[in-house]
Amino acid sequence: TQARLGDVQIAEALRSMNLVLQSVIDDTQAIPSLPSRVVSQRQLSLLRQFPEIHFLITVDAHGQVRSAESLDDDTGLAAVRDFNSSQRDYFTVHRDAKPEDYDRYQLSRPFKTITNRYTITISRAIRGKNGQFQGVALISLSPSYFDFVLRQVLESDKLDAAAVHNRFGDVIYRLPNPELYVGKNIVGGAAFKSYLASEQHLTRYLGVTATDNVNRILVFSRVGDTTLDIGVSGQVDVIMAKWRRDLWVKLLIFFTVATLSVTLAWEVQRRLVARRGRDKAVLELRESKERFERAAETVPIVLYDFVLHPDGASAFSYISKRCKDVLGVEAEAVVSDAGTLWGLIHADDLKRVQDEDETARRSGSDFSTEFRIITPSGVHKWLRAEAKLRPTRSGDFRIWSGYLQDISGYKRIEEELRTLATTDFLTGLPSRRSFITRLEVELARLNRGVEQPIALLMLDLDHFKQVNDSHGHVAGDRLLKHFAMLVTNELRRIDMAGRLGGEEFGVLLPGADIDAATNFAERLRERVCNAPVQVEGQSISFTVSMGLTHLKNSDSDADVALARADGALYRAKELGRNRIEIAAEA
Repeated sequence: TQARLGDVQIAEALRSMNLVLQSVIDDTQAIPSLPSRVVSQRQLSLLRQFPEIHFLITVDAHGQVRSAESLDDDTGLAAVRDFNSSQRDYFTVHRDAKPEDYDRYQLSRPFKTITNRYTITISRAIRGKNGQFQGVALISLSPSYFDFVLRQVLESDKLDAAAVHNRFGDVIYRLPNPELYVGKNIVGGAAFKSYLASEQHLTRYLGVTATDNVNRILVFSRVGDTTLDIGVSGQVDVIMAKWRRDLWVKLLIFFTVATLSVTLAWEVQRRLVARRGRDKAVLELRESKERFERAAETVPIVLYDFVLHPDGASAFSYISKRCKDVLGVEAEAVVSDAGTLWGLIHADDLKRVQDEDETARRSGSDFSTEFRIITPSGVHKWLRAEAKLRPTRSGDFRIWSGYLQDISGYKRIEEELRTLATTDFLTGLPSRRSFITRLEVELARLNRGVEQPIALLMLDLDHFKQVNDSHGHVAGDRLLKHFAMLVTNELRRIDMAGRLGGEEFGVLLPGADIDAATNFAERLRERVCNAPVQVEGQSISFTVSMGLTHLKNSDSDADVALARADGALYRAKELGRNRIEIAAEA
């Protein structure tokens, strides 16, 4: 689960970097050509949105740097601008690419730059209308870009190491002690070899790892369609302490379910009656049932037999005593009235489960489903129910033997994964992916002839880098969360705000014409001016610039509308910040 959480976050981060590259390429191919001063300003704007980027660079078809900008390395910038990259992997891989790879971005192996620090690059080719190679746009990042993700992955106290690798086995970043591992190659290790040989998304390995020669349980998870993976591990002794307990529980479940064939037990007891006499058989039957009940109480599931008679009547003929722990009601209550269980099922799930039950009854098939219940004490739970139809001697009635299991914990993990994939972890707002998905939905509605204006705003916090530089990244994070709260408080139920990257946000206002959208933007701008963020007793004032447009039928996709709003935002920045500009074609 932790490996999966990590790969989702990394994939989302790389998607944001890819969009930055596409924006840079669009600038280089603008018709008419943008002045170099404008290109430089737009690149600086992107760097302010993504402070993790060291350099934003474009090179021509001969490897000569065409443009380069940085917010944190003025000394290195001069050297970068004089550098020819025609021999670098990030250049040659695009120059020599096959047509099917023309639009793919490339992640480099970690390498030492001319400024003598480890870096990785993300690059895309700049190509003409006919696919001809015209150069490369690239981003350079410190491997520590992945630090935050790995720290989240290692929140479990059973795990103590996590790393990002590429398919060549290079360690791009690792916690703990990244300085010992960045750039190290593990391609010869048995764990990594098993990962490379696997076609699965997740690969598990048990053994000594190449990085630290410690006996570990390790899981690799591929990061989307990239060349990266994330490896998460813990020491065998630490993890197995818990797994041994879980294994014992599973063995008990297996043992109990395997011995649950009540029909067979009754048949055995019937033969005992014939051979040894009724009194002795009854005693042994009672002892057998008592042993079974003791075993059933040791497993964290509810075991049951459900009987369907020829006349259509049905009832639970047996339910284990765990019923009280899982359902919140006594087993006897469910045996005497099956409606007791049906009465616990959540109203939104009841009709579906009843239909599935009816299908199993009519067809004589196995039964499997998941549903929610509300216990008599008000506790909400998710349950899994599974039962197999087993043969009977007479054939005139049917018996399903199965179990009910509390899967609330698994459902919480599923929900966390969904939230992680769609929510920005810092602000709690929808992620860029979620925002663009909603934007595309609104465009589709517009194209179906819905006569309703839909306003789109791009918002960017002014001088955000200065806050990070002057007060630290903790203050910067606090400011972003504070701003997200201010935006959320201004939204209607049908509106949506999302974090698009760095200090840039987007807002969708369905049904808002130009006046309503402008009033919203001005109200938010004033609110921000009058609501400084408080960090460790210090009040930090800030402002926001906004670009406003409306979605149009002619917008081919979300990027077209975003580009129009971004142009208006850029103009607001150029004209002094802390203001709202409306796109010319809004």
